[in-house]
Amino acid sequence: MQREILIEARLLQLDAGAAPELPGDALHALYVAEGQLAALGAGEAAFVDAAACLQAVEPSLLWLFSVSRGRLTAGADTGVFSAMVKLPEGAETLVRLDRIELPPGTVTPRHRHRGPGIRAVLSGSVDAMVGPRRFPVATGEAWLETPGDDIIGRADATLGTGFVRLMLLPADLVGGATSFVAVPPRPDDPPSPVFERRQTILLERLSRL
Repeated sequence: MQREILIEARLLQLDAGAAPELPGDALHALYVAEGQLAALGAGEAAFVDAAACLQAVEPSLLWLFSVSRGRLTAGADTGVFSAMVKLPEGAETLVRLDRIELPPGTVTPRHRHRGPGIRAVLSGSVDAMVGPRRFPVATGEAWLETPGDDIIGRADATLGTGFVRLMLLPADLVGGATSFVAVPPRPDDPPSPVFERRQTILLERLSRL
């Protein structure tokens, strides 16, 4: 048995003195891309609820990730990236938020991950190959990957690429264990002579969602 879960990513721009609205009955993870909140600075993240002190003390740019049992709705707000994913019914899920930084021109080898997740680009851009699809993702945009997708990503050739991602993973990965699963390359894959990246795990929480 599987259950359907709604995951969302919102890019929020706050003026000084403003605070983000937290939609619905959901688990929320907030990442400060730029600026300063009362309780969080740039590059910091937290699981948050309505009681959190989230007022911006200066103009700020945030990524708000939400996970719930909600449903996709027609006419969703512009600036909200939403997707339905499936998780095993009754199983505990590891909710992980991390940041990945790739040097200029890095090409990841073909791989998969052990759970679905949304990635949001913080700097540079990504040329993403997700299953049969290939598409560019610019700063301020987001994309979805699921466990059944073969993935290859190419970082910005000049700037490199930074992105933050919220993933829903098996509970046995708690404590920072990697979700990366190598997949045999295909003859037409782009060369990936040296795969370098820096990962910073920002948040982890076990939940039954």
